Amino acid sequence: MEVVEWQGGRFLRATAMSAFEIPLPETLPERFTIEFDAYSPNGDWIALMTSTDGFEGGAMNYSQFPGSYFLVTGDEAGVEGKGPEAKTNSKVLRQGVVPVRISVDGAYAKMYLGEHRVANVPNANIVRGNKLHLIFWYARAESPSYLSHFRVFAGGEEQYDALYEALEAEGRIATQGILFDTGSDVLRPESTPTLQEIGQTLKDYPDLRLAIEGHTDNVGSEAANQALSEARAAAVKAFLVAAYGLDETRLEAHGFGPSKPMASNDTPEGRQQNRRVELVKL
Repeated sequence: MEVVEWQGGRFLRATAMSAFEIPLPETLPERFTIEFDAYSPNGDWIALMTSTDGFEGGAMNYSQFPGSYFLVTGDEAGVEGKGPEAKTNSKVLRQGVVPVRISVDGAYAKMYLGEHRVANVPNANIVRGNKLHLIFWYARAESPSYLSHFRVFAGGEEQYDALYEALEAEGRIATQGILFDTGSDVLRPESTPTLQEIGQTLKDYPDLRLAIEGHTDNVGSEAANQALSEARAAAVKAFLVAAYGLDETRLEAHGFGPSKPMASNDTPEGRQQNRRVELVKL
């Protein structure tokens, strides 16, 4: 595996069968949430275990794991292992980077790809440890698998505190999860987890005010890109106001077209990075 700059972000890229562990500061609690972005172009089998039990000595045989684990591939996703299982056929991970969200409360486990729930298991056998174990089982050099933005939250609510704290510290955040079709200001369904995070943060912190900034690459005319960036920022504001009942005076929407690039527009990766929505604390 290697860390690479790709699609406007930093990703872990697997080009062969690989595994790694993530040490945690404490054993996973009864309620926790795990989020990450994944891309599996050829159906690579990405498995997430919530403990390293059964992997002593570096073994990668997932059948040793004593409980349920979470599976993400280019063809299906869900919960399987030693206990009740639930999986949904979905090729969405073959099409591009998708936000994955896992929510566990006791034995109750849910899993989402974007806004689509792919598993809902009320009696899963979730083994908790102080390490997470991930396996890329069928990754290959000609079509690598990618993973990024891996986050773990105790209780499932700390994500909103993290967003607020980042805005307090930096004053500005460039989001990567708010997506639109080319030339459109209609929010794509995959934007839902990021929009939920922003909306809940605004609900939890009623004094927080934000400017929503739309940015584009330089493909097309400057006037068209300026209008598109303004429309996209307005669409995000409208969604948050409608979905969370927010006072619209807490939000401003501005468009900057291609005038403030984050990267070079000479490459597809740079243009992807420049097509973004930023949040600015007012």
